[in-house]
Formats: sequence, C-alpha cells, structure tokens
Amino acid sequence: MKRNLLAILAALLAAAAGAGLFRVARQGAVGVAGLRVYYDQFHVARHKVEGRNVRGAWKYHEVSGYHDMVATLRDAGWRVDVHRQGRLQPGDLDGYDVYFIGEQTDQATLMDADEHAVLFDWVRGGGGLWTTIEHTDAHGMTDLWNPWMAGTGIQARKDSICEMNGTVDSRDWVLLHPVGEHPITAGVRDVWWSNGCSLETDHGIVFSSPESWSDAWNPDDPPIHNGDNRRQPDELAGPLAGIAATAYGAGRIAVTCDHNIFANPTLHMGDHRRLLLNAMAWLAGRTRLHPFLAPSAAALLAA
Repeated sequence: MKRNLLAILAALLAAAAGAGLFRVARQGAVGVAGLRVYYDQFHVARHKVEGRNVRGAWKYHEVSGYHDMVATLRDAGWRVDVHRQGRLQPGDLDGYDVYFIGEQTDQATLMDADEHAVLFDWVRGGGGLWTTIEHTDAHGMTDLWNPWMAGTGIQARKDSICEMNGTVDSRDWVLLHPVGEHPITAGVRDVWWSNGCSLETDHGIVFSSPESWSDAWNPDDPPIHNGDNRRQPDELAGPLAGIAATAYGAGRIAVTCDHNIFANPTLHMGDHRRLLLNAMAWLAGRTRLHPFLAPSAAALLAA
C-alpha cells in the first residue's frame, strides 16, 4: 500500500513538472509558471532593460538598468512583458499578476489621472504593484510620487537613511535588515542600501538600525538635493523603514526606496535576488511554496 502511494505521488509530481506548474530556481522553489509581469518602461526616465555593460557606456543610469532583474524573473518562470509605448488604457492589465515600475522623475512621461485610476482600480481588484522611490526628492521624485501613493498608507520622506558606520566611506550606503515576519523577507538577511530615502508608514518590513538617522535633503542643491551626511539634533532617529508592503483592497503594494537593490551592478549583492523573487510571488498572491517542494526549497535557501 505504501509503495502504491509513493508511486502515485511520484506520478503526480512528474505530471506537474511536465505541465510547468512549478519551477525550481536557485533562490527557492516558487509556483510562478504562467504568471505575468507588466514592466512599465514607458512612464520612467531610467531603468531600461535592453542589455548591460555596453561598450562605451559609463554614465550611472546607463549601467544600472534592470536587464538582469528581468532575466532573473524569466529564468524563474515568470513571463515579463516590457511596455515601451502608449498610455495605460482600461483592460491593458487584464491577465497580469504584477505591475512593476521604477523611478518616476520630472524627466519621465508621467501618468495622467485616467491612467492612475486604471492602475489603482486594477490593484484594488487583486493586482500586485511594485513601485520605487528614491532619496532626497532627487529630480522631483518625492513630490511626484507622494500624491500618486496617497491613500496607501505609505509616503516618502525627503531624506537619505544614514549610518555612522556606512559602507565604502559613505554614510548613506548602509545595510538594512528585515524586522518581523513577512513572505517578502523569508530567508532574507542583508539588503545593501546605496542612498535611499525612508518611508513614513506603519507597513515597513525592512529597516535601518537604531543608530541610523534621517539625513534631511538640501532644497538649495538641485537636482539631487543630497544632505550633508551629518547627524543633526533635529533629524529623525532610526530605525527607519526602507521597504514597505501592504494590502490594498483585494490587491497588494510593495515599495522600495532605493532602485539599486535590483539594478544590474547590485542585484547580485546580499539577498537581493531572493528578495526580488519573494516580492513578486507575494504580489501575485503566491505567499506559500508548493507543499511538495518545501523540503527542497528549504535546502536551497540554506545553501
């Protein structure tokens, strides 16, 4: 009897694998085959996905795009469609599980009110939104992003998260850690932060240390507005949220305050790849590993 049950179980697993019902990625086993990401490259000024390390390219945003991030998702079984042209229309997001957008700056083609309504109606109906903000209102991002996110319980400060023991001789290059339990941070220990703002929210999941502080922006230093990297008596003390996640209607929203964690040069640092795949699975409503694959996933995550 026991042998018959094992044979039946083996046959079911083989059939599921053949049908593409799950994929095993190095970062863990995640049931994502057939799930779709709408990657919005039209409404952002940066974060292109076409290639990396191009000969002659040296500018920061020429080498820090999202080519490797998209490749990682595709390798893990996701279908990623890159939207390059045209306003968001009702029905455009039908059939998608996650909508992903990078920095929206004063150099970008910004969403109008109708597009905003299309997107957030879709999220309320069950979609998953990943969005990115950055430090110190650089290129007007904070003033553009905060009204866009009104009503979600997540707002960005015009600051940089700083630590006295920041990395590479820069106090705004810091190490953040998960706090509490959340599907996005399962198995995640280290998130390397390369100058990002903090969030005013009750939905934080990744935080700086208690010794960190909110380094205020400099309104007289456009377009980047970086502060002085020195702790002032009136600046907010840590811990400070750098990544947040929340339910929104029947859908979900996740926010990061540093685009670099998924950019080409730094996706490979810390636990960024695991964070990426966890976040996409959670946004798509897949909060658990396939039960038959849980032991294998645990072994991979421990590797």
